[in-house]
Amino acid sequence: MRKYTLIKILSYIPFLFLISLFVEGKDNPSVRFHCGQGMLVTLLQIIPMIIGWLPLVGWIICLVFGLAELIYMIIGIINVANDRDEELPFIGKYAFYK
Repeated sequence: MRKYTLIKILSYIPFLFLISLFVEGKDNPSVRFHCGQGMLVTLLQIIPMIIGWLPLVGWIICLVFGLAELIYMIIGIINVANDRDEELPFIGKYAFYK
């Protein structure tokens, strides 16, 4: 299972989940799981980009979502390093690629 560790770690870096979509390990259920979780982390980055143009509220939203994204990236990478397939807290159940 440790064969795809780097690919699973890259899944949690925004937009690099695309690598795990197109590599040979995409048929591996663990790689697919972490790819789906990584898609959610990327979505956390896209939402503030849409709302970020608002003067004060946009800055606060960007800060909150940016912090959440960083925390989820760390949690996901720790899960990969420990060879666990655990959903991210609060948002993990909404992964649409499993």
